[in-house]
Amino acid sequence: MEIEVRQIPKSQIIVFNESNHHPFLEEKSLFRQVISTYLKETYSS
Repeated sequence: MEIEVRQIPKSQIIVFNESNHHPFLEEKSLFRQVISTYLKETYSS
């Protein structure tokens, strides 16, 4: 099983692409939750 890991330059969010499964595209509510949590943790300090 090959896992491709990509990171957007100058960001802390890593996108995993495994076996043609794109969880953030397929599970939009999960994507919103992860981004929301990330932003709260990053900017609430």
